[in-house]
Amino acid sequence: MKIKIAEKLIVLFGIFGFVFLSNAQQTDLKTFISKAQALENAGEFQKAVDILKEAVRIYPKESNVHLQLGLAWGRLGEKSSKTGDMMTAMTAMNESFREFEKSTQLDSENFNAHFYFGVYGVNVPAFFGKLDQGVEHLEKALSIAKKQPQKPAPDQLASVYRFLAQGYKMQGRYDEARKALQEVINLLPESEIGNAARKELKNLVKPKERPISHNRKDRVANPKILSLQKKLEKSPEDFGLLMELGKAYLDAKNWVKAQSVFRQAVHLDSTNLEAHLLLLEALRQDAMRGYDERIYKDQNVRTNLAFDVVRELEKCLELDPTNTNLKIGYALVCIQMPFFVQKIDRGLAILESMVKDKNLPDSVKTRILYNLGYGYRKKGNAFWMKLVKNYPHSKEVQLVYDEFGLRNYGEKVSQIKGEKVVVTFHLGFQDELEPQSAVWIEDSHGKFVKTLYVSGFSGFVKEKQVNLPIWANSSQFETDGTTGASIDWGKHTYLWDLTDHQGKRVKDGVYKVTVEASWWPSMQYGRISAEIHIGKSPDEVTVEKKLLIPLLHVQYIR
Repeated sequence: MKIKIAEKLIVLFGIFGFVFLSNAQQTDLKTFISKAQALENAGEFQKAVDILKEAVRIYPKESNVHLQLGLAWGRLGEKSSKTGDMMTAMTAMNESFREFEKSTQLDSENFNAHFYFGVYGVNVPAFFGKLDQGVEHLEKALSIAKKQPQKPAPDQLASVYRFLAQGYKMQGRYDEARKALQEVINLLPESEIGNAARKELKNLVKPKERPISHNRKDRVANPKILSLQKKLEKSPEDFGLLMELGKAYLDAKNWVKAQSVFRQAVHLDSTNLEAHLLLLEALRQDAMRGYDERIYKDQNVRTNLAFDVVRELEKCLELDPTNTNLKIGYALVCIQMPFFVQKIDRGLAILESMVKDKNLPDSVKTRILYNLGYGYRKKGNAFWMKLVKNYPHSKEVQLVYDEFGLRNYGEKVSQIKGEKVVVTFHLGFQDELEPQSAVWIEDSHGKFVKTLYVSGFSGFVKEKQVNLPIWANSSQFETDGTTGASIDWGKHTYLWDLTDHQGKRVKDGVYKVTVEASWWPSMQYGRISAEIHIGKSPDEVTVEKKLLIPLLHVQYIR
């Protein structure tokens, strides 16, 4: 995730300044704000957040205090994103939105609270799901500015219109985006902002609407899809035809195109539960596939998919709030989703409530209890991750790794047929997400021979985002079909059939086996290697290290 808001906000903070409370407020409250501002100017955003949290605790009904806390959280989120601390960045940005919302609830006419919610809402990545709210808050800020007794400053109004144009464009509301850009030009015709708006207005072109695309394979192999497509070309807004086409794609296991069709269906009828459930099924099936070639073009495709699943579940529950299966399914998704979805507490709360329901059968309660345990264990691990990341040299970190202790290793040789090299290793740490990892072979001169395994993201994304720099440099992203689902803590075994990446049998000699792993969001990294001799006699070697990859066992059998 990259949050590129800072450059735009520099101008805005210069326009609006640091938002102080009115003179009627108590001096102590001003002191809180002043100290927080000084800390932010020094780049100490977490300390500013802590001070303002205390101010909110003392003055919970003050709209502007929540606004200041929201700004501090937002700046902390931006800083954390730039340094690669995605866990903090995601948490901070969500806290920022919560504080802005609280500020507007306490004072519905608070211009700055609406404005900054809007600015962040139209700038954060799409998976936050804040675009529509951001536009609404900007529209409210504009309304408030126009109602002021004194005529608002041109730069103030221009800033609102500028971000409204951005939001409208992202929503596909091109006519309104053009009007907003023209307002910026009218207000500040000779300024840098006005010139930028003029250039953007010139380049603002609405993309041509195209019918649902179908490749040649669809047309040849699936006459039902072709027939429905031809009918839709004549009646593109026929809800019934869209539902039939979406179901045909589901039957064909084409989850991506099924999503596209059902999205059009729910756009036509947003209250149709069946359409939302079918869209949810297409999203779920797509998510279960894991990483594929799409990740090379768009590194956020899986992240966006996670948020789409959550949003569709929420919409289904909104349409059918008494559906027990939907409620449980939503809670489980909230718990199992990665940390950046920020829904684990919501999922736990739902399950805590449901487990008290005496009318639920035991088979449902046992499922709920298991997932409650899973969720709380996941939350507990988050504290350990914070410890490992922030205090890597403390004695308690060793205790964390001890808790992830080694399991038995080694495969039964009698079960392995033919000449092979058995590679067994342990991943000794568990993060929020499964680590990116790779296992590969090099010859005695360091020349790449073959990848035995590489995690899906790294294998498909290649040079777009390298989490495994040593494997990437050695293999040049040659995977030979070995890309697979990400593996997690514990023992893992892979076999090498003594062929290189071209399928040729290697010569006898010494070969190096390397395991590399990179954990996220804790940003831990580990690597371990062992040399094995291939020849007339069996060979075996064990390398033991502490912490992240504590053991590598390599065995050559004949």
